[in-house]
Amino acid sequence: MQRSLLWAAIALVGATAVLLVVPIWFLNADQYQALATGVQALGVTVALVFGAGTLLSDTRNRRVDRALALHAELTTGDVQAARVRLLLRLQAAREEGKVRPVSLDRLRTDGEFAAYADPAQGRPIRDANVVLRHFDRVNAARVAGIVDLPFLHELIGVHALWWDRAITRDEDEPLLRRGLAELATWVERHSRTEARDAHYLEGWARYLRRDFAEPGEDPAALR
Repeated sequence: MQRSLLWAAIALVGATAVLLVVPIWFLNADQYQALATGVQALGVTVALVFGAGTLLSDTRNRRVDRALALHAELTTGDVQAARVRLLLRLQAAREEGKVRPVSLDRLRTDGEFAAYADPAQGRPIRDANVVLRHFDRVNAARVAGIVDLPFLHELIGVHALWWDRAITRDEDEPLLRRGLAELATWVERHSRTEARDAHYLEGWARYLRRDFAEPGEDPAALR
């Protein structure tokens, strides 16, 4: 978009030069002054349009950058470490090859889920909170409209769906996972509408079917 705007600006400068130079030989002073005023007004208008286009392009680039940053936060550093520890713990408790969804309360109190084999790894409930707080930030950015939504859907959508299935929706603690629940609901809706032909939905479906006995709505069926 920026390249096309640049060429449009160059063309405008050339046309303006022609309009201002050629008429010198054919118009009197008053006529030429009127022409110059009109050309100047047109130039200001086009400059405003060019500036608006550049701003819109820059704004979209920033939204894409924010989506990339949120994905990087999920897959690196403290969030990645917490996510992997908890994911491996849940996968270790598979039944018939499927991940067993667990509530936040069980992560706090159930002897089977409330601790890691290595105490140095901390506690599963702490890691769950780290993961949920990340999805709170992602959802807040989505609601605020400061991220590129198609890009966010492609980068983070399947992660939201996976964790929304892995950590059950507990009616006693709706606030702790509200961001994740809202984000997962949006991902499913976006999959049905804006991204229904996306090439990656089939991969999402295989991933969820592999890990969950009842994965809920199948993204591949949202086409």
